[in-house]
Amino acid sequence: MARTIELVARRYAKALWLTAQNASEAGTWREPLGAFVGFMRSSPDLHQLVTSPVFSREEKWGVVSGILKQLKAPEGLSKFFHALLEAGRLDAVVIIARHFEALVDEALGEIVAEVESALPLTENQQKLITEKLEGVTHRKVKVMTVIRPELLAGIRVNVLGKTLDASLIANLNSMQNVLLQAEA
Repeated sequence: MARTIELVARRYAKALWLTAQNASEAGTWREPLGAFVGFMRSSPDLHQLVTSPVFSREEKWGVVSGILKQLKAPEGLSKFFHALLEAGRLDAVVIIARHFEALVDEALGEIVAEVESALPLTENQQKLITEKLEGVTHRKVKVMTVIRPELLAGIRVNVLGKTLDASLIANLNSMQNVLLQAEA
């Protein structure tokens, strides 16, 4: 089921990308799309409205179109949201937005690196990580930080499908495996 939603979301993201017609226009659609997704994540009421079959399409569109107007969303983006609603796929907008973002980044020659850290990174640390990743990938890198206290210390970097785990928890687990093998 999750795989099907991902596949459908990719198709809709590609359709949105093609609707935008070029990278610069698609770039201007990022902000209102991202803001809508942010509202969905932070508002349980909006999330319930969008995902629940209890509400009619008219009720959903009344709220969604109002939010899009407040966000000053381009007409093409509003039409896309309406098409999602009519197709019964508005509940996939968060996943669609993620795939759309990746398409825009790729067109602009950027990649996204997810940096997980036990504690918030300073501006200097983020800048250093960005510079190092740009040097290694030879592309513009946009760093997205995620706080994961379970790492204890250090960082875990996910970029271009690869993971570099320099966290304390990974080192402790590695040490534990070595000690367990030595006992055997």
